[in-house]
Amino acid sequence: EVVVAVTALVMLRCKSFFHSILRGLLLGVTAGILMGNVFFAKGTLAILSATIETGEAEAWKRPTPYLLGLFAVAGPVCGQFFMKKGLAEFKGVYMVTIFQGSHITIACLSGWIVMGEMVGAVWWRIAIYWFAVALIICGLLTINTAADDSTLRVSTYAAVANIDWQKAATT
Repeated sequence: EVVVAVTALVMLRCKSFFHSILRGLLLGVTAGILMGNVFFAKGTLAILSATIETGEAEAWKRPTPYLLGLFAVAGPVCGQFFMKKGLAEFKGVYMVTIFQGSHITIACLSGWIVMGEMVGAVWWRIAIYWFAVALIICGLLTINTAADDSTLRVSTYAAVANIDWQKAATT
């Protein structure tokens, strides 16, 4: 997650190299990845649950549970930064669909690869599962084919600043 966030920050600093649509895609995907990864939260809760069940606090003498807890909070907090920046530059329909698609995809990958939630499943269930994930992604791509209309033409602040308040008060 840290690598993704740092890479995205470096790439976003180079505005001239990116088309605005690619910039929006990068902001939405980064936010989704950071907020969709549940590995750290599950790891922290697993250690906490084991401590409560067994009554042994040996795990808390190592840095692992604290780092897991820190990353469980840091991922979504950093993701909010990218989402806020994206929503300031792009329409909500565009950003939210990109965010949700990457959020769902990373949660599926995290659950399947890292947490082994499909271990022991028959092949056809795995195929249907990934078909459903691909269908979600295709739907999001379809929604965003009108991406030329995704950027905000005038920011809300600029629009409000251009209002003739004297005239608006008299009507």
